[in-house]
Amino acid sequence: MTNPLLRRTFLALLLALAAAPVLAEEPAKVTVEVNVVEASKKDGPVDPRVKRFQDQLDDFAYKSFKLVSEEKVSLQKGGKQSVGLPNGKTLTVGYTKVDKDGRVRLRLAIDGVVSTSVSLARGGSVVLGGPALPHGENVLFVPVTLEK
Repeated sequence: MTNPLLRRTFLALLLALAAAPVLAEEPAKVTVEVNVVEASKKDGPVDPRVKRFQDQLDDFAYKSFKLVSEEKVSLQKGGKQSVGLPNGKTLTVGYTKVDKDGRVRLRLAIDGVVSTSVSLARGGSVVLGGPALPHGENVLFVPVTLEK
């Protein structure tokens, strides 16, 4: 390019493209892992399968944790799916969109307990907690993880 005006225009276009925000591609489908953990305030063991959520579970006043179930849910954009919980309630997981930073926005709801929207990075988790079990003092925690 020997024309200085053409060269400056070309360089300006390259700089504009380089500075433009990169929009994350919205995957048509995401996979979410739903774990159900029973927690007790009594001293007892911590199931090794819940160790990866230990930092989040330590925020609560429970001492022992047992993995009750795990289920993988594949969701189309705009879709939702329900997972039964041992206390008779249902967790509904919906995939709504991808944020500009690439995080996936999920809608999570347990009837009568919680309804929220979360934004998770790939491999990220959020722990829903509190639904009591009908047989005693134990409660359920529901870690929800967006697969990588």
